[in-house]
Amino acid sequence: MKLEDLIQKSCLLGISYFDTANQLIKQQQHAGTVVNVDNKNGISIELFAKTNSDSESTNSAKVFVIPPSLSAWFEAPKGVYRDTDGNTLITNPDYFATWDVYQTQDEKQGDHEWWEWVARTTPPTVGTTDQS
Repeated sequence: MKLEDLIQKSCLLGISYFDTANQLIKQQQHAGTVVNVDNKNGISIELFAKTNSDSESTNSAKVFVIPPSLSAWFEAPKGVYRDTDGNTLITNPDYFATWDVYQTQDEKQGDHEWWEWVARTTPPTVGTTDQS
């Protein structure tokens, strides 16, 4: 697979953030479509708008950029998936991508924080929701 093969493919993205002591800070899931790839600037994913309980969009689409590595990408099994908040539904995504992001310094430099992205190279285990 090449980076260009990801264009217009849907994905479920899982990210775990760790502090400098390798303690989990938070986990996030995002669903979206790859809209751009660049060997230097990364993979741009247009996130699906989250919905509230009335099925109305609560925010406009945003673009999330991740590193340009293919080692974190795996073909997704068919199914219906929701993010951890249960707000975004994705049916039959093309790929799963999972990353661990490590804080590399305790102190900020102005507004800047230092993080290292590490691809998870083992396929994720993700449950699906009932399609009925």
